Amino acid sequence: MSDLNLSESGVRQSDSVHALAAIVHQQEAWASAQGALLSRVETLWADWLHRRRNAIAAASGSFQAMCDCHSLGELVQIRQRWLAGAIERSVADAEALVSIPISLGESATRARARPAEATTRLVRQGKVAPSNSAEAPNQQVAAE
Repeated sequence: MSDLNLSESGVRQSDSVHALAAIVHQQEAWASAQGALLSRVETLWADWLHRRRNAIAAASGSFQAMCDCHSLGELVQIRQRWLAGAIERSVADAEALVSIPISLGESATRARARPAEATTRLVRQGKVAPSNSAEAPNQQVAAE
């Protein structure tokens, strides 16, 4: 380690630069996760509105068909088709709601892995001091 990299307190002068870079990286990861969440919610909302429009159209069509039917059997079939469509839309709503936490969990896992990999790389390059003693022997081996 050269004397040019050390300040009076013995701390590397570039540590603050690396810390700032790590903070900026974390902020970018957070902003990316927020953007992904908003994008997912926007898609969910648009799909939900589409299903609601379909539900209104199906109900309107079913009511018109019920008014025009001539037998009880035909009325039951119209009601069953309407009910099947309503159930399908409800299932699609539930699947969409369940998919949000799953996709957020996956994106959060990926977002956490990137900073950890970057920190490990900086420690191995000797640009940042390890945060615990378990990493110190690995750094010495990598330096040799």
